[in-house]
Amino acid sequence: MSISRPLSLSMAMFGLALAATCSVSLASSSPSNQSPTQANQTEAISSEPSFDVDELAAKRVEVSGAPSEDDGYALLAKDVVIVRAQKRDLAGIRRLRMERGQQPIMWFRNNKSSFTVTNPTLVNKAVDLDSQVATIASQQSAEMKQLSSAMRAARTCDRELAQLRMQRTQARMSAISGTKATQDPALTSQKVADNQAKRKEIDQQIKSLEASLRTTEAQLSRAVALRDAGMKQIEVDALKAGLNQA
Repeated sequence: MSISRPLSLSMAMFGLALAATCSVSLASSSPSNQSPTQANQTEAISSEPSFDVDELAAKRVEVSGAPSEDDGYALLAKDVVIVRAQKRDLAGIRRLRMERGQQPIMWFRNNKSSFTVTNPTLVNKAVDLDSQVATIASQQSAEMKQLSSAMRAARTCDRELAQLRMQRTQARMSAISGTKATQDPALTSQKVADNQAKRKEIDQQIKSLEASLRTTEAQLSRAVALRDAGMKQIEVDALKAGLNQA
């Protein structure tokens, strides 16, 4: 199961260790791109005690804040669970999932009221709307894993460089004092140069991955906006056709 949460990349960078199991939505690569309001809202909803994503039994689970105060929706299908809701609605959505099991159903909030839709055509349309988001979120997860790996390589390179510089200094001091050096100064200096070149390559890789993640964030933001608009249209169509259930 993958858990997607709309975050900006500053929070995504903070959670890179989780990238192997989580596809994190709406990530950007610069801490300055973080929206505090969005981040706080996402974290509050995602950690709501009454909403345990592990109980939802789906391959893809996304939990995030509602598009607006008076709107919200949830798609509860066999392999995908998408929740865009206020905290006040999470417990009810959880109960709906527990009661229905993996039987497909949609939940909508419209101002102060809410209703459900089980029409297969509309539910399948909602699943299709999420497919683009799922594809981009998967791409983002892969990019984040690559970035995490590159950052680990950079840290390893820095530790090796520090050791090599210390060895080079010791070799030079030995040469000055006339004692026998444990390391060949020329060889050590070459290793330092090689390490610095390697670190430069890693820096370029990190920079490229960060740029790619910023692009992916923009694509994901657009895909989520299109999905929100499509779900709103499904809500309208359901109401017009009388397919809504209290």
